[in-house]
This record gives sequence, structure tokens and C-alpha cells, in this order.
Amino acid sequence: MDRSRYPSRSQIPFAPRELTMNSNLPKLGSPAQRALAAAGITQLEQLTEMSEKELAQLHGIGPNAVRTLRQALAQKGLTFRLEKTVPGAT
Repeated sequence: MDRSRYPSRSQIPFAPRELTMNSNLPKLGSPAQRALAAAGITQLEQLTEMSEKELAQLHGIGPNAVRTLRQALAQKGLTFRLEKTVPGAT
């Protein structure tokens, strides 16, 4: 088997330990953790600066992650940023 076609463990992206250790984010799947880490999001409060739609556009963030994060925000009395609406748009 030619192993040179496959990346080594050190080449596979992951959520850096220092980002996840100091985080107050709820437990999420690995793809969601990597997506948040890549976006520089380590604190729940940072999510108040983005809408659910913006969050869902991050590769690795699915409906379950959005729901879990929405619930975690609600427990702290926080919410995602509201979508900007354009007058007259339907």
C-alpha cells in the first residue's frame, strides 16, 4: 500500500488544544469544533456577533451544532445576532 497518498496525523487539521481548553463552548462534534476554531471562536459570547445563518455557513457547522449553540446561548440569556432585514424585501 502506498501510504504517501495519505496525510500523516500531524497534517490533519484539528481544533488546537489551547483554543478548546479555555473555551466555554458546549460539547460539539469534531467538525463543528474545528470550524469554530478556524473562525477564531472560543467563547460563547463571540457567537452573539453573528447570525445563525452566518454560523451555518461555516463548513462543519450543521443543524445539530446550531441548535446546541442556540440552547447554550439561551441558558446565559444571550442570542445570536438578528438577521438584517431589508425594507420591502420578501
